Amino acid sequence: IRYTFVGNFGDLYSVSLLSVILGFLPLLPFQILLANLLTDLPMVAVSGDNVDESELKKPNKWNPRQILLQSGLLGGIDSTFDFVFIGLLFWVFKSGINLIRTSWFLEIVFTEILVIFSLRTSKRFFKSKPSKSLSIVSIITIISTIPLLLLPGFEKISILSITSIFLYSVIYMSVTDFAKTILIKKE
Repeated sequence: IRYTFVGNFGDLYSVSLLSVILGFLPLLPFQILLANLLTDLPMVAVSGDNVDESELKKPNKWNPRQILLQSGLLGGIDSTFDFVFIGLLFWVFKSGINLIRTSWFLEIVFTEILVIFSLRTSKRFFKSKPSKSLSIVSIITIISTIPLLLLPGFEKISILSITSIFLYSVIYMSVTDFAKTILIKKE
């Protein structure tokens, strides 16, 4: 639930505000739908994921208000990274509309898949071992996303750009993971 809310809040903020600021749709409708489909694939594997021992000691109480607050704040981090990413492409690198759309599509898929590894646990992501199936499905989804960039509506980008976008996504996931642990401690 937390993962879905964080991704949806972040994307809602970003697409809405960036459309107004930039004067064009930063993602086409089919790109949004394709990104949602791709990022939902690893969620199937979450149902069979490893659960931390500490989570099994006592039942978790779901506090909808707390989940919405955390999701809104983490979604804000997501949007901040989106704004910086788009800002770099648009104002610093002077990229064209199709390159911005292609790059942001890739960044969304990478960040939303990577953030699963943070939000699946209350621990820091590197202190909790995900299931083999979650890891494999996530890797396959990330790798299979790259050839989809050959579809109409996308622009060809270099391996260096793809690698840079992936590294940017790792930084985002690390910041989100750090913020998550602070928010959980305050519960």
